[in-house]
Amino acid sequence: MSKHTSGPWYAKEGMIASLSDPTGRTIATCDEQADAEFIAKAMNCHEELLEACKVVVGLLEAMHEVPPTRAKKLRAAIRNAENIS
Repeated sequence: MSKHTSGPWYAKEGMIASLSDPTGRTIATCDEQADAEFIAKAMNCHEELLEACKVVVGLLEAMHEVPPTRAKKLRAAIRNAENIS
């Protein structure tokens, strides 16, 4: 799997591009500007949200506030998110 285009990403007129790409090439297009904005925002906060999830799951486990089966599902979701980045 290749690495994704580095960010930050932005959306304009339904197109998604990266500020770090000097060519300004389009990464993706969407029929709706709102969809393009949602995707760009999700990409731009992906790492921050992933780290926050790790912290919260660790705290919940340490406080025994989450059943082991639920913690396993949460950890699996985190691993899936890590495989995307």
